Amino acid sequence: MRVFLILFGALNGLLYSSLLPLWEGFDEPFHYAYVQDLSRHQRLPVLGRADLSAEVWRSLELAPASYLVARNIPGLRTFSEYFHLPAPERRALRDQLDRLDPALGREATGRGNYEAQQAPLAYALLAIPDRLWSEVPLPARVWRLRVLAALAAVTAVVLLTLRLASRLGLADPFACTAVFLALSTQMFYASVARIGNDWLAIPLGIALCLAAVEVYARPDTRTVCALAAILAVGLLTKAYFLGLVPLAAGVVAWQCLRARLAVRTAALGAVIVLVLAGPWYGRNWTLYGSLSATQQAAGGIGPGQVAPALGHFPWLRAAYLLARDSLWTGNNSFTTFSAATIHLMLLALGLAAVLWLGSRPAPAERLLLAGSGVYLAGVLYAALVTFVYTRGGLATGAWYTQPVLPALWGVLLAGLARRGKAGRGVICLVIILWAYVLGATYVAKLLPLYGGYEGSARLGALLRWYSAGDGGEMLSSACLAPAGMLYALTAVVVAGAVALGIALGVAVTRGPAAAA
Repeated sequence: MRVFLILFGALNGLLYSSLLPLWEGFDEPFHYAYVQDLSRHQRLPVLGRADLSAEVWRSLELAPASYLVARNIPGLRTFSEYFHLPAPERRALRDQLDRLDPALGREATGRGNYEAQQAPLAYALLAIPDRLWSEVPLPARVWRLRVLAALAAVTAVVLLTLRLASRLGLADPFACTAVFLALSTQMFYASVARIGNDWLAIPLGIALCLAAVEVYARPDTRTVCALAAILAVGLLTKAYFLGLVPLAAGVVAWQCLRARLAVRTAALGAVIVLVLAGPWYGRNWTLYGSLSATQQAAGGIGPGQVAPALGHFPWLRAAYLLARDSLWTGNNSFTTFSAATIHLMLLALGLAAVLWLGSRPAPAERLLLAGSGVYLAGVLYAALVTFVYTRGGLATGAWYTQPVLPALWGVLLAGLARRGKAGRGVICLVIILWAYVLGATYVAKLLPLYGGYEGSARLGALLRWYSAGDGGEMLSSACLAPAGMLYALTAVVVAGAVALGIALGVAVTRGPAAAA
């Protein structure tokens, strides 16, 4: 089953990387500009000084963009405008895009890169193949980097989630179900199948949760040093690992208080984090006056500016949007899925949480839930900061939740496994829902969106659109792979989701609840 899960995730990663048009990933051109600074100029970018290369800027002018991106960068061509062009004109634009001179990647434009303050590790790893492929046409180069990142993320997430589920006492069918649910969540691929840093940060988040459980189970020098090293690497990958510091520090402090861990061992862990990650965060403080170096913090938004907004920030709506968007958000176009379906998914999760509460949770489960809760509270605080920074804008940044979701899947499934038929029934419901939404994501949402379809997502209208064959040429011109490949991959992925869903449903119904 593990091999099939990796293959399923890999095919999804390949499909998503190929289907996502150039720069339709969240802030992708700015993340790629960071990679280019490293691969072309061998320098770390600095916010306020770094800019987009001429290659990236010219590609933005040639490729279609979401209406939101076009609103922020005037002069770009929206998807709607692009798809209403005559077919020869679209093909000419794509030909120009494919023929961009790679030498433009070394030319500055003076157009600032607002992602230049990010931690460097994920970009440094991508900069190696980017330098090797520097003469490859930009769309093919971006596609290769996306696929590489997605495949690395999928493989690591599968292996780490299985290991974490095993540490939580889950038998194989339930552990594999946790992986399947992680691999069937659209926002996972929206996060990792693009150029950025989430492809590395999400597996590291799972690794940190696993290391925290290991410290709880066997507190010693080895487990503490492993936890500290993973935290340090995470902090060098993405600043949101500051929100996971309480989980790591909390489990170590608890074991010290229980006299199960020597204080000098805890101090050794702290030294590892400070030595490895300290210089980067010292740089942040020197350059931006902030440890996190987010755009908001660099712009002078701190606790003093945020405090007056505490009373009128829409906390409940922000929490709802965060939960909803963590399951489905249509890339940089921010399209939505059926509200009824998403609400059913949230209802199923709520039911699973209620059953977990009544199942006598194990200490490791409570540890992960507490650590994830503190982290998610930090994500909501980040939404509050954005609310202040944008003077009323409500953006959840749902990709921030992805590092802890696989751990939460393991926690919920551990509780459901103890609840007999009721728990197994909820698990089967969740499997059906997630498999359906994944298939519909491609068939009813993304393929039509990037194939120029502008009608409703009703079955009859979609079938007429597919049968007419009008979208094939548009998909080939907008996406990074030809329409035939996209259709074939979609068929395989949907069939795989159905087959895995059935197999896991049967295994969960018949299998043991806990690992031996």
